[in-house]
Amino acid sequence: MKKVLLSLLVAVTGLVSAQNDQAGFEQGEGFFPGDITGQDGWFATPVGTSYAIGQEVTAAFSSTGDQSLKLGYVEDYGYLGQEYGYILGANKQYETLFPLQNGLTIQWDFMTTAADQSEMSDFVMYANGPAVDNPEQVIRSQGYNFSYSGFIRNIQYNENGSSGPNYYWTDMQLGSWVPNTWYTAKMVYNGVQWEYYLNNALIGSFDTFGNVSGINYIQFVTDNYQYDGYVDNYLITTSLSVNDLAAERGVSTLYPNPARAHVTVKLSENFNAANTKATLTNVSGKQVGSFENINNINVSHLPAGVYILTLTDGKQTETKKLIKK
Repeated sequence: MKKVLLSLLVAVTGLVSAQNDQAGFEQGEGFFPGDITGQDGWFATPVGTSYAIGQEVTAAFSSTGDQSLKLGYVEDYGYLGQEYGYILGANKQYETLFPLQNGLTIQWDFMTTAADQSEMSDFVMYANGPAVDNPEQVIRSQGYNFSYSGFIRNIQYNENGSSGPNYYWTDMQLGSWVPNTWYTAKMVYNGVQWEYYLNNALIGSFDTFGNVSGINYIQFVTDNYQYDGYVDNYLITTSLSVNDLAAERGVSTLYPNPARAHVTVKLSENFNAANTKATLTNVSGKQVGSFENINNINVSHLPAGVYILTLTDGKQTETKKLIKK
């Protein structure tokens, strides 16, 4: 039975500029089925002198919308625990740093189609950034592991490792999970520690193990043991915190946000979806749109800027901030 831990080395690829970034991997955001490399700043992990195959935008599965990011199992690459094995997945690096400050949030939906949980890959999100004492070096801040053990695991520092200080996956049994079910994972920095959430339930709080000044490099990776994983509704934000927005209340979510063309609303459980309608206003309070189909809100004609989307089902009302690119 496996497993060797996913490597903690950071291989840096392409750069993009962003303050808040979100991806539902939908065509309306500029994502199209096929290789993820080069799509909106995302790159597959390096393999030799090229990028890994099998890491792609797909319409096979999605949490919401029509598409997601596939972290593909590729048998020819071998399992990480083998001498020639690889870490596979997709990465995105930002030119603009997301400061490590209260409210920094990273959120995504995840599912794997594994038939046998004990024989599947580990699926990990790594949050990386420049080391405080050496800004040219990119190091881990924390990691969120959908482990083959059936639990969420995080990384801890071991000062007395057999070959000196190192990092390892804890044996903590945090939130439990099973294949073939979508989960919403979230990490929120509270100013002292990273808080781990699974389906909006707090499952643990942990120190940042790398002394970083912020986050500018995100990795979704696997150890390529068996089976595919899928990522959807990815979000990283500081000024647009999913926990604490002055202009927002409630728990419904929008994706993509920021948006270029179309927006979909994922309603909270309290809303009656059949009766829910939406209106959109600009920051001056002028209504610029009304919608009965909240699964396809067209904002392509609007100028770039900040808008407020108001949702109501006749019994309750909720407001959401929307950024139009």
